[in-house]
Amino acid sequence: MAGLRRLFLSRFSYGISGVLIGGSLTLIPVQGELTAPPTTCQTTMPTRVGNVDYHTIAGSDGCLIYVANSNRSGLLFRSYIFSQAGALQVFESYGPGEESEQTGSRTYFFLPRIQAPTIQHVSENSNFMEITTAAQVRFRLDTRTATLTSMIDGDFLQFPEIIPENEGGFEILNAPRLWIDTGYARGQAAFENLSRTSLVTDAQGRSCHISNAQLFRRRGSEVILKDDLEIRSVLATLCPRLSAGF
Repeated sequence: MAGLRRLFLSRFSYGISGVLIGGSLTLIPVQGELTAPPTTCQTTMPTRVGNVDYHTIAGSDGCLIYVANSNRSGLLFRSYIFSQAGALQVFESYGPGEESEQTGSRTYFFLPRIQAPTIQHVSENSNFMEITTAAQVRFRLDTRTATLTSMIDGDFLQFPEIIPENEGGFEILNAPRLWIDTGYARGQAAFENLSRTSLVTDAQGRSCHISNAQLFRRRGSEVILKDDLEIRSVLATLCPRLSAGF
């Protein structure tokens, strides 16, 4: 995750598999086997709506949407990344200092991956936008505060304080799809550590802990989520009481 904070403060010059900042490439760790169909997603210029800056990026690994607060205070901020790999990553910067200590993230994946993520206005003159994930889980975003406020047919808790003790400050309670909580980590994405475990929960609220090594694989220098059918097979073997729903 090194360099992500510089990314968020840059002028949004990304590629989905990496970010070009000052001539160096910085990876965004929210990728996976692309099981959603091909997308017409196109890279767009950064767009400001109210106090929200958002940017859609198209690349070889699909589509990604980055959402940030345009009124962020220096190096203290929280941002969201939605990827076609099914991810919602909540990224936080805690202030000046080394990124390994002063940044953190919590990443969730929703399955199955059906489409590219999208962002649109709820209605004309509305203060809300709707973000639909690759698994068609829908979130509402308040353009006045640049925060996610609700999930359609699901619930989450969000803590306003941006401090490491809150471990991302964003905790999903239930969702209308199968979802994976990979946990929180400082300076990197938690799922990049294959010795850790993630919590997999189905739409009925049944949960099971599974080793990251069973859910993710290495692709070069990256760690990516396995494809949907592989995940379903893992669940059938290790957590048979869970219903994948696909």
